Amino acid sequence: MSKLRKSDLLYIKRRVVLSGLIVVISAFIWFPMYAVKFTNYRYDFRDIADRKCNMSFSNRNSHPITVLASEPCSGSLWIRTLIEQVTGIYTTSFTNDEILYDEGFLGEQEEWDSGTTLLVEKHSKDVNDDEKFQAVVVLLRNPYDVFVCERSLQQTESYTSRVTSFNDALEKDGDWEEFVKRRAQQWRDSVTSWLTTSRPVMVFKYEDIEDEPQRGILKMLEYMNVTVDETRLPCLQSEQSPYKLSKNPHLELYSPELREIIDQHIEAVLELLEIKGFPQDEKYSVQITTTQEDAL
Repeated sequence: MSKLRKSDLLYIKRRVVLSGLIVVISAFIWFPMYAVKFTNYRYDFRDIADRKCNMSFSNRNSHPITVLASEPCSGSLWIRTLIEQVTGIYTTSFTNDEILYDEGFLGEQEEWDSGTTLLVEKHSKDVNDDEKFQAVVVLLRNPYDVFVCERSLQQTESYTSRVTSFNDALEKDGDWEEFVKRRAQQWRDSVTSWLTTSRPVMVFKYEDIEDEPQRGILKMLEYMNVTVDETRLPCLQSEQSPYKLSKNPHLELYSPELREIIDQHIEAVLELLEIKGFPQDEKYSVQITTTQEDAL
């Protein structure tokens, strides 16, 4: 066998280097385009280790755009978790929250109007929103719990963390009363705007789903015309989610003046709910003990 000339070795070396560069450049170009597809089959921390409980996206335009409308701290993340566990289909939001994506809500990477997810979470309603979606699921939670939870969220900047001393957190900002007065009006205005949309609406109370998670979620999916595979029902882990909200132990922070203001807004919302065909058996209220009342 003849010995390779120096020029031949140089040619081969150049070809190897060139081929390597082509592979590297191709990886940079094509990998981002397919990375989304790969994540469809990722297991996130909310799934149990069972193949039948894995998650995925539907094909584009598979689902009508249904909004999960709620005020912050009303339990929407917990509801989204349960919906995903029971159906195996991701949910998303209008904001495409990167923090939520990192915490396992992989639907946050999807365009809200793609139709590949079951629900689109949204808080405030914009003027032209009726043109963007086909139906609305309104999620209500006791505003007394909502405002305390929301202040905790502001302090910790975390969806799952809680302040260790809530009184200290309030004293740090010193605007608790003004915050509650402002948020109570915003809560009423937001709920009113969603209830008066021109699109079909169904109302669910967080507390009702908390009492009977499976029954509440199946009722919500029935409204959305989503057929549930009963073999996925064991995937529902309502008690193990870090996004499940608890009744807040700091309700004594509401003075009589604040309670009067909040109750007026609650009454207005209850009246509208009845007009819209959603009468409520139980009124939202704050439980104040005699000792707490004296302290105020």
